[in-house]
Amino acid sequence: MSHSTEADIARYRDAWQDEIDSAAIYRAMAAAERQPQLAQVYTRLAATEEAHIGFWEERLARAAPPGARGR
Repeated sequence: MSHSTEADIARYRDAWQDEIDSAAIYRAMAAAERQPQLAQVYTRLAATEEAHIGFWEERLARAAPPGARGR
């Protein structure tokens, strides 16, 4: 198993933050949307982005040095 570099971890953090930002934007769009069908689409997109957040959190947890885990 290969070890993640600092550059990898920075990339993972950036991707994680992008997913958080995207989910928040979709949630805001859903809340502001007057057409229920379109609001539902935005809500589903937000849920997809939130699943991606979990993916990057797992990746970051695996990439963290042993002493940094659980912080």
